[in-house]
Amino acid sequence: MADEPISAYLAAVVRYEAKVKEHPEKSRYREALARVRSNLGNALHLLGRNAEAESLHRTAIIEFGSWLISIHRVCITVTRLAVARSNLAWILKSLGRMDEANYFYRESIDEYNKIIMNLALVHPPC
Repeated sequence: MADEPISAYLAAVVRYEAKVKEHPEKSRYREALARVRSNLGNALHLLGRNAEAESLHRTAIIEFGSWLISIHRVCITVTRLAVARSNLAWILKSLGRMDEANYFYRESIDEYNKIIMNLALVHPPC
């Protein structure tokens, strides 16, 4: 049963990689690819396949970061980037790599703070 979700995520990665290659101008495909990689990383982590999970989360962080630069949906993207960094920290913590985990937890918190600052600028407090 554990292989079924993994194969579904792997198929989605392949599908979105092809879509990104065919339509590099469409940011929704790049964003979907990063999300699928992050979800696959979580599934692999739960199965104890941490090295693979770590690699996927690192790739998703890079993809979310590049997507963030190219679009205007900043709050949504920053949130997803923060989650990806937090997911990587979770894996690093379980691997006993606390310094790296703390770094990515701090990065995640910084991303959430950006969201709060952006919302405060758009919707100042009463």
